[in-house]
Amino acid sequence: MASNHEHGTPHFHAHQLDFEAGNRRPFIIGIFLNPAFVIAELMTGFMYHSVAFLTDAGHYASGVASLVLSLVAFWMARKKSNSVFTYGFKKTTVLAALANAVVLLVVIDILGYKSVTRLL
Repeated sequence: MASNHEHGTPHFHAHQLDFEAGNRRPFIIGIFLNPAFVIAELMTGFMYHSVAFLTDAGHYASGVASLVLSLVAFWMARKKSNSVFTYGFKKTTVLAALANAVVLLVVIDILGYKSVTRLL
């Protein structure tokens, strides 16, 4: 079996995040449209004393927060490494996902507690 690959030459891959190639615009649109749903559901939830609307408003609010956090994380991940941060900021996307999960769990706990106390 013959191979055209030269084994003596180094082979480099560029693993660059390509977030700017059209993915940023939907994030920004989502960040600006979703707060309208949050406000509408908060007003409706308080007006009709509906935990369902308040829960959905919390869900939308956490979605907006995660979109903003993701946008910031992708922006930071593109920064070059320096003498202090020798690896760069590539892991900010993982930390943003972790923060998003923690925020969702806190929102679920608060709304779950409110729902159970209201049921009792």
